[in-house]
Amino acid sequence: HPACKILARYASNQSLVSALPQFAALLCIEKIIKELATNVPGETLLIQTKKAVCDDYQKLRAFAETLLKFKMTAVIGKAIMTEYGEIFCKNALNLNDCELMSDNSSLDDISMLEFLVNKLNIEEAKLVVQKYKEVIEKFSKIELSKCLHERFSHASLLQCESVTIVVDRKTDDLTLDDVRRLSANLFDELSPNVRLNVIRDGNSFTITCSFPLVLSEQLITAALHNIDVLKENKVKRLTIGHCTVYEVNDTSTSTELNEHQHTSSLPTSSGLSKQLMLSLSVQLINSKEEVTTLNEKSMTMKEEAESLKETLDTKNKMLRVSRGESDRFKRIAEEIEKQSKAKEVESKQEIELLQEKISRMSVQQIEDSKEMVAMKKEAQLLKEALDAKNKMLSVSVAESERLKRIAAETKLLLQEKELLLSEHEQENEKLKEKNKLLEEQLDLFQSEKERIEVEKTGADKEEQQKEIDTIMAENEKLQTDLAIEREQLEKIAAEKEELQKYFDAYEKKMMEKFEKLQADLVNKKLETDENEQAVQIKKLKLTRVPTLHDDWRESHTLPVEVLMTSFASHHKSNDHWYSPSFYSHQEGYKLCLRVRANGESEGSGTHLSIHVHLMRGDHDETLKWPVRGKVKLELLNRKCDEDHFAGEIEFNDDSNSEATGRVVNGIQISSGTAAFVGQGGAAFIPQDLIFKDYMKDDSIRIRITSVDLSGQGNSIPISVATSGPFFEFRVNKFSTLQKSNGSYVCDPFYTHKEEQGYKFVFMVYPNGVGANKGKNVSIFAHLTKGENDDRLKFPFRGEITLQAVNCRADQDHAEKVIRINDFTDPKEMYGGRVPWYNVTGRALNGYGFPEFLRHEQLKYNEKNNTQYLDDNDSMLFRVTNVRVMSV
Repeated sequence: HPACKILARYASNQSLVSALPQFAALLCIEKIIKELATNVPGETLLIQTKKAVCDDYQKLRAFAETLLKFKMTAVIGKAIMTEYGEIFCKNALNLNDCELMSDNSSLDDISMLEFLVNKLNIEEAKLVVQKYKEVIEKFSKIELSKCLHERFSHASLLQCESVTIVVDRKTDDLTLDDVRRLSANLFDELSPNVRLNVIRDGNSFTITCSFPLVLSEQLITAALHNIDVLKENKVKRLTIGHCTVYEVNDTSTSTELNEHQHTSSLPTSSGLSKQLMLSLSVQLINSKEEVTTLNEKSMTMKEEAESLKETLDTKNKMLRVSRGESDRFKRIAEEIEKQSKAKEVESKQEIELLQEKISRMSVQQIEDSKEMVAMKKEAQLLKEALDAKNKMLSVSVAESERLKRIAAETKLLLQEKELLLSEHEQENEKLKEKNKLLEEQLDLFQSEKERIEVEKTGADKEEQQKEIDTIMAENEKLQTDLAIEREQLEKIAAEKEELQKYFDAYEKKMMEKFEKLQADLVNKKLETDENEQAVQIKKLKLTRVPTLHDDWRESHTLPVEVLMTSFASHHKSNDHWYSPSFYSHQEGYKLCLRVRANGESEGSGTHLSIHVHLMRGDHDETLKWPVRGKVKLELLNRKCDEDHFAGEIEFNDDSNSEATGRVVNGIQISSGTAAFVGQGGAAFIPQDLIFKDYMKDDSIRIRITSVDLSGQGNSIPISVATSGPFFEFRVNKFSTLQKSNGSYVCDPFYTHKEEQGYKFVFMVYPNGVGANKGKNVSIFAHLTKGENDDRLKFPFRGEITLQAVNCRADQDHAEKVIRINDFTDPKEMYGGRVPWYNVTGRALNGYGFPEFLRHEQLKYNEKNNTQYLDDNDSMLFRVTNVRVMSV
């Protein structure tokens, strides 16, 4: 069939056959070949491709798209795709064409539909289009009052700005042609870009049109040049986007209108600036997308260049280098160091110049259209400077890579020298052994000689002497060779030591230079990106919402934002995450957010939970308590700056008193002391929405848009807000117990005075238990056998407020409430009566907090003025309140 014929025309191309094995994996992913195997020849892959195309002609398109991804086969892929489109896609109208036709067609304008019908040569549709055009022509002649409030068209994403024209005339006297004639006379050649949306009736009728944002400046200029057209057509007001271009002050119904009754002034500077800035922002965004595309192309070219360089380096490593090449490396290193310094200086100078330009642009304001044109040119120059800087950064990175390769080659040379030295040492050892054997033979020979001298005659002695002389000569020669070898060995060892010292110093110096250069490049790139973003924000005159951090101390105005990072980890552990603190207003209430990624209570496992906690602030003495009011939040959509998820948290009469009262002691977080109980929503937002639109880079961003809080009572002194001690105990030798993973059991106490009520003990684990071991101090309350158990009701239900005392001040004690109730103890494991046979006398299971206080919070914190482990290595705990709900 046609697909097979197309493929057959290119199957004989040898470059295509030889290239097929390189992207066999992609062919397997597209299911053109059945399985992926190694070392498969191109001819085999081509046969499999032919069979797949014969079975399904659409596989030819997938094959062509795969070829287009590679430079070597792009030409063939483009040719195949062209022939495929001519045969199989000639009369196909896809979904994109339908969407484009829908967006660009209106009730009285079907030019896009007519274009598609003519292009595709659909004869049946041509008659329908012609009839519809005749109907439109008749429709244009009817009275305007008969088509009021009808939607002529919808504004597309490309035509997102509107023009509003208020006309002080009756709709019975006008037609749709009159409206089009008004638009054509008002906007001249730009009128085809202004589409009619709807006409509404009132005291005067209103015409609403849409146009592309980038044409704002041209439309405003055209309208100002045609003020007479507005007067002739009795236009009361003309609004283009956010800019009111023309408005009539006096709407007198008199037949004779004086000239002074109409005011056709220039638009207000704020409306004009806002509209022009929006237009400029769209152009800047388009420019930024073009820059991003160019950067991606440059990165692709850079990767190809690095691949070629790696291949070249692999071949260069096979060469052997002598000692003279080592000296050449020294000279090269010196030259490279000079070049790096020079390029570093040039980079700094260029970055400084670029920063100066950005800073100058950030303080400029758009005053009129001429300044706007100048700013566009400056933005273009800035983009070119950024491109040049990116190229310079790429060159610097490549230079650093070359330094690393030179260092690797030098290291390889040293390894070869060490190998050669070890071989010489082995030969030296063999020579020593050989010399030792010769000396032993010489000694034996001397003793044998003395014995024979007595027995032999004179002639024999002469012969024997010759043999001795020969052996001695050989021995002297061996000694000479040995001395030469030793001298060479010492020389090589000295050379090795010298080379090793030079290499170590050179490698250290180069690595320092490389790391510094890399850090500088990253920092400068970040600074450039930040400055570019700051310029764009300044041009758009947008208010930047600050992101809070733990050291936030400055006065500020809402809104503010907080960023919750490592969301997946928090979702898995469902730990409490506390935000940095913020104030409701100047000298107001201090607050923070508490977030549980996997929800709690009714939102557990399905929703994100957010609560607002009051904190101990700097102005609490002058504020009134308890607190009433609302806090409004937004969970930001990270994909676009719209459709943020909004919610509000209210402090009212039904709120827990612990959540609305003054905070003196409580949870210790990085930004201070927070109330143990907060006010909020356990089911703030479903989790499936978060993962869809509101999370980016494993983080979510929450904006506090407004806080409206006020006190309903009187100011409360700190002495009144602080409860007196109910029971205290001290854990001594805290560090010893922490190192040994030991525990401490306090003396028992009763829930009522005079040893009445329920009997409890606390078990303290200085080094934590379970998953919190080594990170937190853990503490649990254990019910104990008491003398009053026969008169008490079980299971125990109540609350115990426990503090870790701050030894620096009588405030900011780490306070938590242990609640044993039907929700926390459904199986009566903690509040059940201790049986008589229990040897220890206390319940096996206790209820409390595995993460009562983190280890890093024990030592002195200068910012919050807190210290819970005193200088004597002891820690004081205090029970401030006991509430019993079981009688």
